[in-house]
Formats: sequence, structure tokens, C-alpha cells
Amino acid sequence: MAAVPSIGRADQAAAVRPASADAYAEVLYARLYDRVFGYCLYQLGSREEAEDAAQITFVQALRGLRRGIVPRVEAAWVFAIAKNVCLERHQVRGRSRAREVLLDPADIDVAAVEDEWDGDDTARLRDALTRLSDAQREAVLLREWRGLSYREIAEEMSLSVSAVE
Repeated sequence: MAAVPSIGRADQAAAVRPASADAYAEVLYARLYDRVFGYCLYQLGSREEAEDAAQITFVQALRGLRRGIVPRVEAAWVFAIAKNVCLERHQVRGRSRAREVLLDPADIDVAAVEDEWDGDDTARLRDALTRLSDAQREAVLLREWRGLSYREIAEEMSLSVSAVE
């Protein structure tokens, strides 16, 4: 029994593969969409982004199948595509966050004139922040000032997401 089990499975899978790339992609979509969506949701933290990423994953899989790619392990191949899609979305989010403007440029002049903060508010905020532990203060500032998600804060501070929440 020196046979490699994956070869047997690959041969069996090849026997049940649809002939056309489009039909094959449809089968993969029906079999794997829920799992890919769950993975993307875990990675991205947003249902909308996860739905987009899952759809992009299967579009890219279809393109690959049309180019003649024949995956040995279908699920692993599709999840590798999903991983790359999620990584790309993280990179795009990082670049767009760096350019993000908190106010509409037309409203900046109005905001400067309508300064709602007085010395009392600033002092109370400073007091509240100094009463927090260093880790809590850092988490609050990362969340409120830099606008990071809980997952991003957890990565930045080397903590679990639940600890950050």
C-alpha cells in the first residue's frame, strides 16, 4: 500500500469534473462559496468586503480554469486565491487609510470656525486618558484617533481581538 491517497482522490475528482471551465467553476462555487465567504469574513471583518472578496475569488478561479489550470486540490487552490484577494484588499485599505480625510475639504474652514472644544473639555479628556493604563490608552487612541479596527489594533499591540474589545 505505497500508493499516495491524494493521487487516487485526484483521479476520482478528475472523473467527476465537468468538461467546460464555466461548468467546473459553477461546481466549485456551489461547493466552496460558504467556506470561502467565512474565511474572507474572518480575514476582513466586514460582510460587504467579505462578499466582494469571495466573488472576486471565484471570478479569478474561473479565469484560471479558462486558461487551462487544472487544480490538484481544488479547495486548497480556491483558498489560496481567496488568501491573495484578502491580502490585496488589506493593502488597498492601508493605502486608502493613509490618504483618508476626516472632513470634507469644503467643511474644514467651517469646522475651524465652529470649534466646539473649550479648555474644559480638553482638560477632562486629558484627565480621562491619564487614568487609563498604558495599554488601554494606546488601544483607545489607535481606535479613535487612527481609526483602526479591533483586528488591526490586536495585530499592532500583539493581543487577541477579544482582549482589545
